[in-house]
Amino acid sequence: MTLLFFLIETKDLDGIAFSTAFETGSRAIDAFYIAAAKIRSAILVSNDKIQVESAKKFKVEAYYLVEEFDQIKEKLYQKK
Repeated sequence: MTLLFFLIETKDLDGIAFSTAFETGSRAIDAFYIAAAKIRSAILVSNDKIQVESAKKFKVEAYYLVEEFDQIKEKLYQKK
């Protein structure tokens, strides 16, 4: 399996992070992670259930690792 990492400048997240926080009521740091996933059309995987719920409210595909590990594995293997 190959993992890709991208750098995103904070200035590129400002507008979307603000919209995320405003629309979902999420915490500021969660809004940045959700915005980064949104910008990259990426899947958000987290051990923070509140963050995952906020991401889903913002139409970001997100999984709660503790409860959705099998779905995550399935999703990752589909990408091959």
